[in-house]
Amino acid sequence: MRKAIATLLVLLVSMYITLANAETLYPLDVLAYPTPGAPVVAVPGETVTMRAQDGVEIMALSIVSILNGPYELRIVKKSGDEIRVKIPEDVVPDDYFLIVKSNKGEVIIPNGVWILREYPKVLRIAHGSDLHLTSGAKIGYVSGEKFCRSIFKCGENAIPLSSYTATDSFFTYWGMNPEVDVIMVTGDVVDKAGDLKAFEYLLDLMGNAIAAGKPVIVVKGNHDDPPKYFSKLIAPPVYYLTIGKFLVIALDSDNERAHPTMEQLEWMEKILEQNPDKIPIILVHHPYWYKTPEGRSGKIEGLSVFEDWETIAPLVSWYWIGGRERKSEDIAKRFLQDVEKYNIKLVLAGHVHADYVQVYIDKNGNEHWFVTSTATGSPDKREKNNWYGSRIVEIDENGNVRLPGIEEMFGTIFGPISSFPVPQKFIVFRHTTDFGSAIKFVNEFKETSGRIAVVVPEGAKVDDGVTNVKYKVLGERTIGDKHYMLLEVT
Repeated sequence: MRKAIATLLVLLVSMYITLANAETLYPLDVLAYPTPGAPVVAVPGETVTMRAQDGVEIMALSIVSILNGPYELRIVKKSGDEIRVKIPEDVVPDDYFLIVKSNKGEVIIPNGVWILREYPKVLRIAHGSDLHLTSGAKIGYVSGEKFCRSIFKCGENAIPLSSYTATDSFFTYWGMNPEVDVIMVTGDVVDKAGDLKAFEYLLDLMGNAIAAGKPVIVVKGNHDDPPKYFSKLIAPPVYYLTIGKFLVIALDSDNERAHPTMEQLEWMEKILEQNPDKIPIILVHHPYWYKTPEGRSGKIEGLSVFEDWETIAPLVSWYWIGGRERKSEDIAKRFLQDVEKYNIKLVLAGHVHADYVQVYIDKNGNEHWFVTSTATGSPDKREKNNWYGSRIVEIDENGNVRLPGIEEMFGTIFGPISSFPVPQKFIVFRHTTDFGSAIKFVNEFKETSGRIAVVVPEGAKVDDGVTNVKYKVLGERTIGDKHYMLLEVT
């Protein structure tokens, strides 16, 4: 897709998941793991562990994607809530919907099983945060690289960008982008934790990326708390998963507390002890650092938490250390001790609605990257040196971290902006009526191509008379109550 305005018209009707009725089973009513925001990751022929909720008997499991399957998963062993499951040898690598039959009924979990041909030596992450989806209106304005909270500041050519459209654009872009393996979102996925409709929207938009073959991993934020719906529809507040050499640990920094509990850190330490050969990646909503000696972004070098805590403490965010009074200093200090002790290489965060990159280099010369994303979907952020952004974070099997493209774009990774303008300059507008749906792409970023999934009635066709993007229909399939069409768009 060239840098331009493009249109794709498909005769379809968009169908949202209806969840608000007494008979509905939520994904986490049946399985504790995997979930829509925390997939099982495997290679063909591997045996993996899933976990049922208390009192739930799993009868059968299968996986399906638009192009591949269905494949039956053989249950090898059950022990308490744990289920050992054999992945078929002949399964085609893809991100799969998991179909679960249980004594409570059947549920379909998008993103349930992510199958890789082989485990990656470099994990390429699309990092976004603070989507703030809402069933109401939450709108900012963009004009090129300029972001404004009021249309009067951006001028008559400004494009209104709701949190829904921004989130749709984010998942669409990275879902079709072959330069990343997985999308990770560090919290505040909705604006209000009790907004069920916003969670329905989130599942739909995540589902578009998942159906296009791109897995999604999500951690809870303070706006997702209390986690009434997050913990039913997306993921547990605290969990871990492995992607070959990489160990992803999601921590819950809560709402008013703004940092994990000591119990969480003790749990994390046990997981790290059990996986000494893995490269740890921590996902947590509230960022650990407030600043560096070089500014808000930069390096913190030549110190050790075990010897220099009083020098380090003023650099730690008040979220973690407990304000001026240091009410939670023990937790802040313990976490950084864990970072050094277990050589945690990457911590991804959000919350502050601005880009920060802080590299803590301990006295042994080990680098620990703390990467915080601006608000990908919310307009509630400063206007100067900011935009609707997301970025690529790469980490290799030796724990080396890179932010590809950022230094080339800005001359440094430590500037006030360290993200790509996605969705600032790559915007997807979907307009749906009873007789069809149009997708309008506004691409002012760079040429891109890849797979896009849309929900359509069976038998729907692309209208070539008004479609001005090159496309190829790769396949279609009904999964649950949705019929998906998968297209390759260039």
